[in-house]
Amino acid sequence: MLGEVDGVGNFEQVNKESISAKLYGCDVLLLTLEGLIKAKKAAGRTKDLLVLPELEALREMLSETNEE
Repeated sequence: MLGEVDGVGNFEQVNKESISAKLYGCDVLLLTLEGLIKAKKAAGRTKDLLVLPELEALREMLSETNEE
């Protein structure tokens, strides 16, 4: 468990950047796509930075879908 997520903030801020989903029959909170992008940028590790173009492309695709 983390007390804070870099790029997103403390528990309250992370909670605001989260959505509820069922995972193996349990309700869990997951970072939104935007929250995940913020966290990956703040982490700055190579493995996080390498996935950013895919996450940002997904965000763009989703925003185009929502505009229609």
